[in-house]
Amino acid sequence: MTWAGTEDLYLTLYTSGAPGAPANVTTRHSEIPLGFAPATAIQVRFEKIRSNGSGVVSAYAADGQGGWTFVSEASTLRFRPVVVGDLIEFTLPFAEIGMEPGKATTMALVLEKPGELLDVLSDQPVLAMVPTLIQGVEVLAVTDPVGDDHGDGAYVYPTNNVFGVEGLFDLQGYRVYDADDRWQLALDFGALPNDWGGPQGFSHPIIYLYFDVAEGGATEVFEEGAAARVAFDPEHPWDTFIRVAGWPAYGRHLWTSDGTGPVLIQVAADPKRGRIIVTIPKSDMPVIEGWHYVLVGSQDGYGANYLRPISVDPGEWVGGGIPDPLWAPQIYDYLAPEGTSQETLFGTFDAAEGIFATLVPIYISITTP
Repeated sequence: MTWAGTEDLYLTLYTSGAPGAPANVTTRHSEIPLGFAPATAIQVRFEKIRSNGSGVVSAYAADGQGGWTFVSEASTLRFRPVVVGDLIEFTLPFAEIGMEPGKATTMALVLEKPGELLDVLSDQPVLAMVPTLIQGVEVLAVTDPVGDDHGDGAYVYPTNNVFGVEGLFDLQGYRVYDADDRWQLALDFGALPNDWGGPQGFSHPIIYLYFDVAEGGATEVFEEGAAARVAFDPEHPWDTFIRVAGWPAYGRHLWTSDGTGPVLIQVAADPKRGRIIVTIPKSDMPVIEGWHYVLVGSQDGYGANYLRPISVDPGEWVGGGIPDPLWAPQIYDYLAPEGTSQETLFGTFDAAEGIFATLVPIYISITTP
């Protein structure tokens, strides 16, 4: 590595840091803007790299006024070695840049000198997220048929190439975990890319969850999910509704049928497993045993209730294959209970009578850990 020993040369990883942390407008050495306000700088100083390629990284915190303060502590020394060779390798504790499971940070890697930017990776700042881990005990697991993200059997994806991956809306598993003071729901998909950079780790599916886990409830669809164009089993009115999508502005919200909400919950993704993880405090939903409606549609930031429409014929940004766009369900997949099927339930709408398809929920029986 010819850079070792070079004076005033730095490789610096800048991150947006913990929420609310002081941040500066420009970088520490080259003094240029990065497109976000860096709060933390993790740097390799090549002048200090030994002839064998070993050295240390140093952490600095922005003071919000253009200055930087050295913040590495003795407790983090075991993470600070850096090895410089054909590759540059160092370990960075998430806590040192304010990252927590389920949280995201913006970052950029900069090669710089005082007053001079030599290179930056990448051209645009990168949004990175630490996946939320399943922390509870599994109390229920059910599967949904693979490849049934076709509504009544004839629905198809939009024609744009971004929808060319199979399984984008194919729910294949639904799991419930008891995590002490929280419930965790894991929804497994055939594929979970993040083509549009959803901050919660996924882009394509939008999920409407309705729960009948308490007395009372509503039989009509909630206004924040009405675009799905479905009806509910009168025997199982919903009392809690949750909308899940890749954007926190509208995809981590809980409402109750008695008017509470929106209450913010935690939503994250584990893309390697194709999994979306929803974490619900028990203070907001004390009981989860009961009847669950699980609906999966295509997320559209400009659509009604953020749901992408499905029409008779597919288009670049519109799904197709639906028998009646005004009355048939506008969702691709549904977790149907044993004894019936999604295709059968989707066919229960009646345009002549002005009746949406009636969905039947699955029953979730909790096994005490």
